[in-house]
Amino acid sequence: MTHTVVKGDYLGKVANKYKVSVADIKRENNLKSDVLKLGQKLKITVSLKDLPLRKHTVKRGEYLGKIASQYGVSVKSIRDANKLRSDSLAVGQVLLIPHK
Repeated sequence: MTHTVVKGDYLGKVANKYKVSVADIKRENNLKSDVLKLGQKLKITVSLKDLPLRKHTVKRGEYLGKIASQYGVSVKSIRDANKLRSDSLAVGQVLLIPHK
């Protein structure tokens, strides 16, 4: 993934956010120092399992296929993440949405 440096960012903060080491970021981006510039784009390789799951509150008229399409994931991945036994959803139900 790509991280764009914003005001207040420093390598330790960015590393902590993505659960990687400063050394990994420096190596991956060929950085010679710890100095970052506003707007600089950093390549960050993260394990998808380390990213937090997103939450989706079911609205009227939604169904698993529509929600899966909205997030670019499979119906099965949503079923698995939520331990659903059927495709039935209730309005207001909160679903965990896994990353791609």
